[in-house]
Amino acid sequence: CMGSVNVVVVAWFQQVVPGPELGRFFGLLTSVCSGLIPLSFGAYGLLAGAVDPALLLVGNGVAIACLAASLAFVPGFRRA
Repeated sequence: CMGSVNVVVVAWFQQVVPGPELGRFFGLLTSVCSGLIPLSFGAYGLLAGAVDPALLLVGNGVAIACLAASLAFVPGFRRA
């Protein structure tokens, strides 16, 4: 699901971000996303000690599906 969403999101960003700013935008986006990975691993580790890990995985799946479904309501996004 995330692979499909990522392809559409990147294509959409390429359409809405001005050409001269694409490099800076994607550099910042990559830095932020890469920087959040260790933080999310730490948070997930703490939560997995308190909550059943299977429940966390189901919650992640539901959150990703809701995000993907909500993108249908962003103006101009469906044409990306």
